[in-house]
This record gives sequence, C-alpha cells and structure tokens, in this order.
Amino acid sequence: MSFFKTHHPHNKLAAYIHERKHIVLLFCGRNRDNGAKHQKSCVEKIRQGLIKKKEKKIICNDVSVKINPCELVAVIGGSGAGKSTVMNCISGYSMPTDGQVYVNGIDLYENFEAFKNIIGYVPQSDIVYENLTIIDMLKYTANLRLPNDTSEQEKDGIIESVVDTVELSAHKNTLIRELSGGQRKRASIAVELLSNPNLFFLDEPASGLDPGTERNLTDGVLWPPYAELFATIFLTSLSASSMGIFVSSLSKNADRAMTVAPLLLMPQILFSGLIFVLGGAAETLSWATICRWSMEGFGTTANLNALPLKLQEQGLAIVHEAEKFYDFTGSHLLSSWGILGIFIVVFSVASGLVLRNIKND
Repeated sequence: MSFFKTHHPHNKLAAYIHERKHIVLLFCGRNRDNGAKHQKSCVEKIRQGLIKKKEKKIICNDVSVKINPCELVAVIGGSGAGKSTVMNCISGYSMPTDGQVYVNGIDLYENFEAFKNIIGYVPQSDIVYENLTIIDMLKYTANLRLPNDTSEQEKDGIIESVVDTVELSAHKNTLIRELSGGQRKRASIAVELLSNPNLFFLDEPASGLDPGTERNLTDGVLWPPYAELFATIFLTSLSASSMGIFVSSLSKNADRAMTVAPLLLMPQILFSGLIFVLGGAAETLSWATICRWSMEGFGTTANLNALPLKLQEQGLAIVHEAEKFYDFTGSHLLSSWGILGIFIVVFSVASGLVLRNIKND
C-alpha cells in the first residue's frame, strides 16, 4: 500500500478541493519510550487490529503519513491491503487499536464531536436512494445536514453549485437508478459536498460499476465465465459444422455447395439479434438460426442487460430496458445450449440419411 500526493487540479472536483484551505491531516503513533503524544514531520505507526474467536489479527500495521493543506492524496494498494481500514481510521469512522490521528495537532478521536461536521466520507458503496432524482436526493440531504437557519434559497444555491461541481447538471432531474455506475458515484460525492467539508475522504472514487454489475462481470451463471464461454463456442462450432456437412451432402460437387453458403450465412447474421431487435415474424424465423442461440449464450454469460448503454455513459438519460434474450439465469443459458445441441443432432442425422441414400444409389 502506498500514498500518492498532488497539488494539481485535473477537473472541477479537484479544483473545488484545491481552492479551499483544507486543514492539515496528521496521524502518528505513540512514542514507545515515554508514551508521550507528539507530532512529527514523518508520522508513524498507526495500527488497526481485529479480535475474532479470541485470536488477534492485525489488519494494518505501522502506517504513517503527513497530509498538508490543499493536497489530493491517493492510497494505492491491492485488494485486502488495508486501504479501507486506513481510510476508516483517519476519517473517524473506526478508532485504531493503537496510534493516533491528529488534525492540526489536535487528537481527532478525543475531539471528534468538534471535527465531525467538517469531515466528508464517501464509502465504496453508493449512499444515494435509487428511486429519487439527483435534485430530490440532494434536497433531502440538505434538509438533514445543513444548519436549521439555512434558507430555502441558500439551500437551492448550494445544491446547484454541488451538482455543477460533480458535472451532473444535465442529469439533475434523472432518477438515480437510470444513471451509469460512475454517475451514481458522483451523486454520492455530491451528497457529502453539500456540507462543504474541509476534510474529504473517498473510498474507491473511480469505480465505475456498481457492486451488482461488477459481480456479474466476474461470476458466470452456472460456472466460471471462461467455462461457459468455452461451452458456447464448442456447441456453436459443432452446430455450424453439422449444418455445413448437411449442405455439402445435398450438393453434387464442392462448387455448388459454395454457391449455397452465402444463402445460409446471411440469415445467420440478420436474425442473430445483433443488427435489430427481433420481433414478430423475424423472431419466429430466428429460431431456425444458429447465431441467435449462440449470441444468447454469450450475452447471458456477460449479463448484457446489466451493462450501461454507450449513450448512457456519454450522458444521455435514456432507459435501458432488459432484453429477454439475455436473461441472466441458469435456465436461460441451458435452454440456449440445449437448442444448439438440437441443431447438432438434427443436422448430423439428416446428413447421415442423405449420405446413406447416395451410397445406396
């Protein structure tokens, strides 16, 4: 795990933080010789432990850093390195089992009631209600967090400023559930910016996928994704080969078989569901094409219904309706594989019958 600091704003949010005179965050350990608490330019030894089943486990140990005003600091490390634990310790969310956190030389935990109103914290999971629009969510939060003597006009001004800071002005009347993962994360950041915190902590702020979508991308429906993809590719290849053998068995020579090939390939492409939405007669005809069931297998494993549309990522507030072709269920994937298996059996049997008749003749 490492720390990265910068003074250079790269976007509106970074400029927002840079323009404000943030207080110094300093956390250090206890002097083991005399127990005295003091500040150092190189701060040392914050420790967080976990007691589980009478066994003490150190989650993070001897972590030290000094953070100056107007700095953007990134904590970088692999999964399980203790990034969130350190974040919780220095933000006041979880008191370390050993070591201290100082803000401008004042112990954070001994004076937490005085500091809590100037600290903003955005956890990994979204802290917004999906059934509200961004503007409604921020108005609700403003009523809870801003001082009681704040007028409605002042609240509206703060909300507009925050929405502009996180670059969501074009979506302020959009339901949060219709936003992309990255936009929902920015909405969560906006909630914390309402109180204009001097210390601002963000846990994985760049994550563009919500936990559900991320899980779907890393886990398959029945097996690991690579195994499901292999099965779909294998069945598709056998189906296509069986169809090719059947067509070849009907032709007297290879040249005639090649002239039929385009007539077989075009329907596969047209009725695969990739070019246009299948419906009515087109959907009925697609049942006889291998590509449709192949695409359903791939789309189910990838859970295409859970992925944001490209236009949504570009900022257009459009509703992404789930397609039944890519239903993320085991039964749907098995049905696609089953139909591909039927193609293999039908074309193989038909090819055998035709070749047997030719041999008899």
